[in-house]
Amino acid sequence: MADFFGYFGAQMKAGPGIGKNEPEKKRFFLFWELFFRKVWQLMVLNLLFVAACVPIVTIGPAIAAFSYVLRNYAWGKPVFLFSDFMDAFKKNFRQALCMSLINAVFIILFNYALDYYLEQLSGGILYVAAFTVAIFMMFVFVFANFYTFLMITSAQLSLKQIIKNSVLLSFLAVKTNFITLFFIIVTFFTLAFITIAVNNYLIMSLMILLMVLIIPAFIGFIVTFNSFQYILKYVAQENLDDQDESEEDISAVFKDMGATEEDTDG
Repeated sequence: MADFFGYFGAQMKAGPGIGKNEPEKKRFFLFWELFFRKVWQLMVLNLLFVAACVPIVTIGPAIAAFSYVLRNYAWGKPVFLFSDFMDAFKKNFRQALCMSLINAVFIILFNYALDYYLEQLSGGILYVAAFTVAIFMMFVFVFANFYTFLMITSAQLSLKQIIKNSVLLSFLAVKTNFITLFFIIVTFFTLAFITIAVNNYLIMSLMILLMVLIIPAFIGFIVTFNSFQYILKYVAQENLDDQDESEEDISAVFKDMGATEEDTDG
């Protein structure tokens, strides 16, 4: 369980409300401490997120604003919930909208490719190889999306650089990415199992309410808590290990990370 939410042994400093001299907590325990400390704010954040997604075209900017607030919660930063969400929504609107359109195109293409190659598997080794490549690319796509919107709201990079770095991070943090994906799947299957096993309208209503109020933020919090550490480690590092990689491509000037002491929770 020690590597439950992140494998490479990275430790986080204690957040606000914890003494500076207290020892660093294991990431598993720190995750739950931060999550339950902010659980009511996360419910409000879910409602903001759902409302911001109502015009389908704004789903990308809504995810960006959602990721920005979750990043600050996960990293112990003070938050003005409504104003920070709206500021991030407006500030990152263009990049997040473009990213959501790119994602939509890839999802359509992946869906078509998987259906086509699945039907053609009996046609020979080439179709099997093509299907395998499509599955591999699907995992890369999912893992890269653990980082894209976080990077949009955290780094002053072009969309091309964000996509490039996100793909690189899908490989560099591959074990943590699989751990993150595993617990996302477990969360959904647990809810589905409870709903089907009980077969009760009241329970089904409670599950739907739970999905609206907390599950998106819970999943987003897992993704943010696991993924942002690698953005800090690989994208913001000053000394690049790969000298062939230009600093302009992978180095970022992080914005909005220096919250003032006057900031409070929304």
